[in-house]
Amino acid sequence: MALPKKGSRKIIVDGCQYSWIASGNDDLIDLIICSANVPGQRLLARFDYHSFHFITENSTQLKQKLSITPFIVKQVIHYGINAGWTPESRASELQLGFLDNKIDIKLNSET
Repeated sequence: MALPKKGSRKIIVDGCQYSWIASGNDDLIDLIICSANVPGQRLLARFDYHSFHFITENSTQLKQKLSITPFIVKQVIHYGINAGWTPESRASELQLGFLDNKIDIKLNSET
């Protein structure tokens, strides 16, 4: 199943073009990847925000440290293929679960 064109991004990995979209909610970040050329199996990975609290004069706030980058997407694609993902087949979505500790997420070290 293809992703919506609005909001999705493209990446080429090992000569294949993929579309991906990352969306966050209150608890986690979902990353969905699929073939950009053929409607096929979707890949779903999840990540924690890796947020931390910081205090200002008037409040306590959260700052998100993780951003989904092409570096992360490429690793998820490789991880998914090794886990049996077939992006050009018409199969149900492959859910990889949380990958925070399974790939190099290179957290943003800015505070």
